[in-house]
Amino acid sequence: MGLQFISNLGYEFSSIVFVHQLSQRGGTKAMQIQDGRHLRAIVYALIEEGRSRGELRTDIPAEKMFSILTCILHGCCMDWSLAEGAYDLTDYGMEKFRFALDALAADSR
Repeated sequence: MGLQFISNLGYEFSSIVFVHQLSQRGGTKAMQIQDGRHLRAIVYALIEEGRSRGELRTDIPAEKMFSILTCILHGCCMDWSLAEGAYDLTDYGMEKFRFALDALAADSR
């Protein structure tokens, strides 16, 4: 899982990545969410699979779902980095993802 991978890299590495991303100018998107990146392809594939199984809502555009989920990912990683890795990133992040996925579930309307 992505959160465990980031946790294994450590909060110092995560902090360096965020500093680099925040220092980019000229309207460039963060490299992790640009078109053609693996994260984008994986999340979109999961959204489409969830929709085809009737598990995710179809009234919310896939781009909006992607934005919500990556916002949670980045926010959790940023919080964890600012806390200098003081807690388990995977547990912290999964709690937030479960909340979002409950809201995006097909039966949540």
